[in-house]
Amino acid sequence: MILYFSGTGNSKYVADFLADKLSDCAVSLNEILKNKLEPSFESEKPFVWVAPIYAWRFPKNVDKLFEKTVFKGSKKIYFVATMGGDSGNCIEFCKKMTKEKGLDFGGFADVIMPDNYYGGFEKGYESTAKEIIKASHPVLSKIAAAINGGSPLLIREKSSMAKLKSGFVNYGFSKFMIANTKFTLTSSCNSCGICEKNCPANNISLKSGKPVFEKNCMGCYSCIHRCPQKAINFGKKTENKGRYICVDYRRETE
Repeated sequence: MILYFSGTGNSKYVADFLADKLSDCAVSLNEILKNKLEPSFESEKPFVWVAPIYAWRFPKNVDKLFEKTVFKGSKKIYFVATMGGDSGNCIEFCKKMTKEKGLDFGGFADVIMPDNYYGGFEKGYESTAKEIIKASHPVLSKIAAAINGGSPLLIREKSSMAKLKSGFVNYGFSKFMIANTKFTLTSSCNSCGICEKNCPANNISLKSGKPVFEKNCMGCYSCIHRCPQKAINFGKKTENKGRYICVDYRRETE
């Protein structure tokens, strides 16, 4: 069973790809996270936990959800991270969480996908994103083959700064860079409510038809990327930037 969290679709793409290759099912964690549920899953096949890297770790909300999740059936679990750069020391946190849950650590792999961080996308990014996504296919096929054969996953060599990035820097990012006060709204907002519906952290509520940002942001920026009017910005950093939602290119390489 492939369990995934995804803000703009990268991790969903990876989960769906792996599900196809492994003849398994992909299950979204977004609504579970949004509704603060304590889920229970049962699978005879190994579990695969797929999530994006935010500042060299999985999002803290996703880690907390993992702690609450009950896994039945298979005791083995693999972790697959989607990222724009590198995964830092995320593997060690995954090992720790696995041990605390009494599960068997099957392995950790990270996959380069289009960068959807608010400073990382330019107008015309679609063509670049397409090439990055298609380039992930051979990597994902190897990951699926390893999981199917019970072999170790592909692990990139960690940088000398990995521990610092996933530790002190991640803490600083979570505390100071994810600031709800930086969200702005333009007059093009048409009160469609898509931002509120898709926010996995329940950070957005509509008041008088306009989104109001609370204090629970997890930094997925789904609201910015999914707004059809491009009405939501993060300060001035996204005013002249493009928007990104993962597109399914799997059929083009079949």
